[in-house]
Amino acid sequence: MKKIISIYSLLVFLSSVVCKISAQQLVYYQEDKLYTIELETRKKSSVKLEEKLVFDDSRLTKTDKTVYHPENLSEQLKLPDGNLFYHGLQSPYDFATWIYVERDMIGKGYRLWEYNTNSGLQKLLFENTGGPDPELQFIPIGWSNDKNIIYLEAIDHFDSENLHEGIYSYHIKNNRSQKLAIRDHYMATPLLSPDRKIFAYSASFESGKNRDLLHGKSERILTYSLLSNKEKVIVEEKETMLSFAGWTNMNTQAKELLIDEKKINYREKSNSQIAKAAVSLKLPWSSGISYCISRHGTPAPTGAIGSSSRCNIYNFNSHGYVAIDVDTPNSVLDYITASAAGTVTFARKTDQGGYGKYVIVTHNDNTQTLYAHLNQVYVNVGDCIGQGNSIGDGGTTGNSSGDHLHFEKRVGSTKVYPVFSECGCTPRQDYRYTSGNQRTTGCGPPCEPERTVSGTINSGTYTSSSTIIGKGVINAGSTVVFETKNEIYLDTGFEAKNNSIFETRLGGGCSSARSFEVADLSMKIPIEQDFKVHPNPSQGIIYIDGINKNDILSLYDLSGRLLIKKVASETKELLDIKHLLQGLYIVKVGDKPAKRVFKAD
Repeated sequence: MKKIISIYSLLVFLSSVVCKISAQQLVYYQEDKLYTIELETRKKSSVKLEEKLVFDDSRLTKTDKTVYHPENLSEQLKLPDGNLFYHGLQSPYDFATWIYVERDMIGKGYRLWEYNTNSGLQKLLFENTGGPDPELQFIPIGWSNDKNIIYLEAIDHFDSENLHEGIYSYHIKNNRSQKLAIRDHYMATPLLSPDRKIFAYSASFESGKNRDLLHGKSERILTYSLLSNKEKVIVEEKETMLSFAGWTNMNTQAKELLIDEKKINYREKSNSQIAKAAVSLKLPWSSGISYCISRHGTPAPTGAIGSSSRCNIYNFNSHGYVAIDVDTPNSVLDYITASAAGTVTFARKTDQGGYGKYVIVTHNDNTQTLYAHLNQVYVNVGDCIGQGNSIGDGGTTGNSSGDHLHFEKRVGSTKVYPVFSECGCTPRQDYRYTSGNQRTTGCGPPCEPERTVSGTINSGTYTSSSTIIGKGVINAGSTVVFETKNEIYLDTGFEAKNNSIFETRLGGGCSSARSFEVADLSMKIPIEQDFKVHPNPSQGIIYIDGINKNDILSLYDLSGRLLIKKVASETKELLDIKHLLQGLYIVKVGDKPAKRVFKAD
């Protein structure tokens, strides 16, 4: 075994010295400037970034062709249901040969395939437990100077902050791998040089799990030689932020890499193969509310949830990629809503890691949107949600200094600049963007349609994986159960007669009604006297019947926040809700455990 490994190491060395090292340039950011630097002479050029002039990364030199949709690899390539095409890498030696990753839509399962577009034949190279490390996932990031050896990056898991866990050389014929001596301080995926002899990347002075990959500082640009297996510091600036952007041709000046922002179509700008989006995104918060947007990284707000912060312009992408941070200067806790319909494929409800509590929604064009730093998560993995559904409320969990939403659009293994139907969302000083993302409870396919229960309602269980609307009258003495994975509306005219039992069971579906513990989601209401629902949409008033004088009435939203509390002055009481947004609210009468859900239009 030792003899085989030593021969393989020699093979890697010999294959990488085929041609002489050529002079090459790196491109990187430092604060609000873009630089080019020539590796051998360290000669630099720079240009200051302005609001109307932006870096056009399509002008960088591409070493390998990558794709993020199966049809860009081959129209004949079909994936099984429940799987996503994650990343494809074309061989520079035989354009018909591809290596691609197919992952499970939900979970950590994945497979690395070799595929030939001429013959249609595919070969499984390895899956979950068969790779270089069974605890990690791997994606192909470059092809070596040997036609049988590719480079793989290890990541913690597909739906995480993509914790970078090292670069491996991998032999596609004998399934042998070897980890490169790149230290675990690098902050973003290293990029292979056009001559396939050098990796370049930004790095932190911190290493391993101590790195803050979301907001931490990259204070160095390094290269790693595949000839000497050694790292070299190219640029180092302490207490600043550096970000490696890519490779470019010799003698290219930094100013030549800029373009007028109006001329860039962001759907196409990074890679023409990325932009297959069929889904139109809306701003990810409730209609009528205005937030600030920073394209270039975190607005770095400070303070508790709901704290106010000024809308500023930030000239540097501290994330190292095209994530958007949405500041929340309203001094309130607002809902975060789905930008487009889809399936919840990841939902972390515990405050851990850089993202804190966060949700990933996969859309029907296989793109994904990610919503991070949430205060609460209302949805579960597998939920089918519609555009405008509440998926949580904004917060400052994870590596966050203040209340904001971290938003990403992902196409396969890469992150792309999101384009919203309401705006292009260029950051401007003290400018707020108003959402038109109307909060809804409708689901995207394949959720079943909502169900209306009307007329005389007798004993029985009424179910829907979507929404139940109660419009009828529960007979006296009946036991009625509404069971749904979405929301329950008790519409105008809904009644429950004395001596009946009305039970609701929520959870696991399309909506936001999951901020309570499971025990609170199964609510049995013994009807001690008749009650009737009288919401009045035109006047913004909810009337409550069937109560006792001096009963305590409490109105909550679906995150459990108390909005109104008053003492009933008669048996028919009103609650003024004109100041509240459209949505669902819960009325609790007295100290009873019963919660009644009402719709406010």
